[in-house]
Order: sequence, then structure tokens, then C-alpha cells
Amino acid sequence: MRNYIGILIACLVLFSCAEKKKETTKFLQKGEIKLAKPRIVVSSRIIDSFVSLKPEIQMENLAVYYEIDGKKAMETSSKVITTIFAEKAGVYNFRAFHPDWKPSDVTSIKLYKKGFTPNKITWQTQASEKYKGQGETTLINHKKASVKFRDLEWIGFDSIAKASVSFPQKTYINSLTIGYLVDPKSWIFPPKSVTLYVNDKDSIHVDIPALAKKEIVTLDDIKIPINKELNTLTIRVNNVQKLPDWHAGKGLKAWLFMDEWIFN
Repeated sequence: MRNYIGILIACLVLFSCAEKKKETTKFLQKGEIKLAKPRIVVSSRIIDSFVSLKPEIQMENLAVYYEIDGKKAMETSSKVITTIFAEKAGVYNFRAFHPDWKPSDVTSIKLYKKGFTPNKITWQTQASEKYKGQGETTLINHKKASVKFRDLEWIGFDSIAKASVSFPQKTYINSLTIGYLVDPKSWIFPPKSVTLYVNDKDSIHVDIPALAKKEIVTLDDIKIPINKELNTLTIRVNNVQKLPDWHAGKGLKAWLFMDEWIFN
């Protein structure tokens, strides 16, 4: 009798395992699995003449397509064979496709046009001793940082950041783009506001929307129209003085991290 019971239990176990294996196999059908977002290797995110963008492809029959400026990459878009050489600034959206898998989510990379380089920058405030970047010229060295806040292309402030830049001769500036990091878990928030003083007389003030509660770590920027001829420009970037109620450090100051000021 015991032998019969043992055989019955073994059969039930085998049947159960077979059913689970069947369910798992069904769940893991190729057509139901989404590809990982493509990793794109970029030579630089600031364009002088051109920059190269190359997807890392490690799967046979995988194809990567891209579109520019807000368009979603589809299989009707431009296909990346090996490397593309970009001359145009904008947002490049990449997406991976494979005949056996669902298309990936989009990888977005923003490229900027190299602008005018000030011949001098004079700081009225000082960066944190821990986050000095590459020194006083970090924000005008035409190099963008990664999303890691310890990247040496970031310069960090726990209060107002203020500096004056000058150009060797009168230069018509259409706009100033200020690049910054958003990393709420590390207490790094977008600027609260920016004030520009043009030729020490005219001023331009821009408020930046408060950050909604989110966990994402991202690179962002604010583009401020100027449209004036100038010799000097003083830039004051205000950090968030009180973290919002939803944040663990509510009521305390936020960090401000910037990687580049681009004058076009």
C-alpha cells in the first residue's frame, strides 16, 4: 500500500512540475519579451564639427533605428549600420528591433552645438570643496558630464552659484543653455531660478518649475533667450533653499550640480 501511495505522490509531483514548466515556457515565449534599451557610445555630446554615435550590438539579427527631435524611433526610421556621424544638435532617439522579440524602450541622447567660448570667467561664489569639477573653467570647457554625480565634469554648490564671463570682443549671443543634474535621492535638484545681468545693466530672470516627486536620475538643461550683443554677462543660479515635504531632507537645502554653460 505504501508503495502505491509513494508512486501516486511521485506522479503528482511530476505532473505539477510539468505544468509549471509548461506555464514558464509559455510565459517566456520570445515574442513576449522586450529587448533591453540599446547602449549608445558617444564621442562627445557637444558638437564642434561632428560627433559619432555607435550602438553596442551583441545579438545576431538585432537592428537599431533612430529619429531626431522628439520622434519615436520605428522600423521605418533611419537604420544604424555601425556608426552615425551627427552634425545637427537635438535629441536622438534610438530603439532596438529583433524579429523574435518585442522592440526595446527608447534611449535618448541630447547633442548640443558648440557655442562661443568666453575668454575669462570670474567667480563671485565658490563651489563645494568636495565637488570642484575641473576647476574654475569647468562650465566653459565644452564637456558634458555623465549621470554620476561624482563625475569630475560636475561642479556642485549647496547655495547660490554666481560668476561673470567676458568675451574678447562684442559678441551677439542668442541664448545661454545651462546643463544640470537631477538626482533627488542624492539631494540634487534643478535650479530654482536663473538671473542674467547683460553688460552690467540689463537683466533677464527665469524661474524653473519645481521638481515633482520622482526617483529618476537624469541630465537636463534650461535654455534662456538673450538676443543681445555683449561683452560681459553675469550669471546667478539659485539653488532650492528648502527641499519639498515629500523628500527625506524636507526643509533643508538642495544641491545644485552644473556641467556646462553653452553660449550660442
